[in-house]
Amino acid sequence: YGSTVRYTCTDGYRLVGQRDVRCVGENTWSADPPVCEKMKCLQRNVANAQASPNLERHDFGSTVRYTCIDGYRLVGQRDVRCVGENTWSADPPICESNSILHCPKHICTPNNLCISATLQTPYYICTQSSLDKSPPIVLGMNCTGRDIPNARASPNFGRHDFGSTVRYTCADGYRLVGERDIRCVGENTWSSDPPICKRSNCTGRDIPNARASPNFERHDFGSTVRYTCADGYRLVGEREAKCVEENTWSADPPIC
Repeated sequence: YGSTVRYTCTDGYRLVGQRDVRCVGENTWSADPPVCEKMKCLQRNVANAQASPNLERHDFGSTVRYTCIDGYRLVGQRDVRCVGENTWSADPPICESNSILHCPKHICTPNNLCISATLQTPYYICTQSSLDKSPPIVLGMNCTGRDIPNARASPNFGRHDFGSTVRYTCADGYRLVGERDIRCVGENTWSSDPPICKRSNCTGRDIPNARASPNFERHDFGSTVRYTCADGYRLVGEREAKCVEENTWSADPPIC
C-alpha cells in the first residue's frame, strides 16, 4: 500500500496513459495501467520526387528513400529513418531543377571571369559579369552544426540548410536548459543560442522519525537513498528510492 509503479515502454513504442500508478487500496490502483503503442511517422511528400516505399504511415525504424524525377537533382539526405513518433532522422530532401547551379560567394573561372554574390534572403544571388548573358546562379544559405556536451542533435549534419530545424536531446542523467529546437534563419545564424545539458539531481526528502542515508540536500542522478525508522517506529513503503530524473524519485517516500 502506498507504493508506486513506473511503466516505461521499450524502444519503438510510446506510452499512452499514466506513467506512474500507485497502490491506494487492496488490489486498487490510482489509475488504469497505460498502454504502449507502436510509434509511426507520417510520410512527407517531396515535390518532383518519388518515395520508396510509398506509404501513408511508416513504422518506427523503417527507412524511406527519395529519388528525384528526370531533370531534377537531389539536395539533402536521400534516406531518412523513422526514429520516434512523427520524428524523422533528417529533414526531407528537395529536388532542384538541373538548370539551377551553385557557386561560392566569390569565385573566378580559369578565364578570369569573376562571379560576385549578393545576399537576398534566403539565398545568395550570384551574378556573372555583364559580358556574360547567362542567367543568375542561386546559392542557398546554411548554418554550421553546433556540438553540445552530453547532447545529441537530430539531424546531426556538419551544415544545415536555411529554414531547417535541429532538435537537441540530452543524454540520460542530464536535463536540457534552453531551447530544444533551433532553426537556421540566416548564414550561420540560428534562431537562438544552443541549449545546455545540466546534470540531473534530486532534492533530499525529510521524513518524520526517519534517517536518510546518505543525508544530502541534493542527490545526483542514479544515486540511491535508504531510509531507516527511529526506535519504536516501523517503516511502511519503499525502504530505498533512486533519483531517476530531475527531482523525480523511483518511489514515494515511506512513512514511519
